[in-house]
Amino acid sequence: MAKDTNATKSVGLLIEAANGDTVYRDLYLRRARQLLSATLDESAYRAIASTEKEIEDVCAAADAG
Repeated sequence: MAKDTNATKSVGLLIEAANGDTVYRDLYLRRARQLLSATLDESAYRAIASTEKEIEDVCAAADAG
């Protein structure tokens, strides 16, 4: 659990660095992706994104109806 927390904090710092340093942005983001892959694989990420899209669609349909 502590390892996941440290990885999450590190990823946040890498993203901040990437936003401030566009020359090395791709390197910062690649490292962040490597750190996250140990916690959340790509298929799980895509499943979460798909679920979020479904929720947005249902909410939009409810607002329209």
